[in-house]
Amino acid sequence: MVSISGVRLTTDGRSLVAVPDASARVGTPVRFVLTEGDPGTRRRKRVGEATATVTITANAVRARRAVARGAQIQAGDVAMMDTDLSGRPMRPLLSMASAIGARAIHDIAEDALVTQADILADPLVKAGDIVTAHVHVDGAEVVGRVVAAENGMEGDVIRVVNQGSRAAFRARVIGNGEVEVVNVR
Repeated sequence: MVSISGVRLTTDGRSLVAVPDASARVGTPVRFVLTEGDPGTRRRKRVGEATATVTITANAVRARRAVARGAQIQAGDVAMMDTDLSGRPMRPLLSMASAIGARAIHDIAEDALVTQADILADPLVKAGDIVTAHVHVDGAEVVGRVVAAENGMEGDVIRVVNQGSRAAFRARVIGNGEVEVVNVR
């Protein structure tokens, strides 16, 4: 069920994006800023605002049993379950891949919703690791090995160094021990 009120809008009909207030919680009235612009562009024009109450039930990571502070979360400790998110902040949900192998920051009760705030994930790439680097140039892909100079989680951009030339590059972490170089000329 969704309740929307207080919509004020001036637009020419292009793509609209609704961004919730940073303190927004599911199931309570939330102020959204409405912007328009072409999809994929960063330049967007504010065209209005709306207040809406959004209720969400989603598949989310929940503890199947209690997990002690400092323990590494195992596959049997968590499961994806339908969850009513009322009262929760409007934040991205944790994936099973992110939860499994992470350490509990505090005690997690049985059946509790597990969020990013509950865990400390091990980086997929650690400083000093030799990692596989994918480089895309003019439609071709080159794969090689580089040394990570920084730790990184999936999506993080870190510095990597070519062992032979000692040239440093920026690369996005795309998996466990894998990066994609992002600043190729």
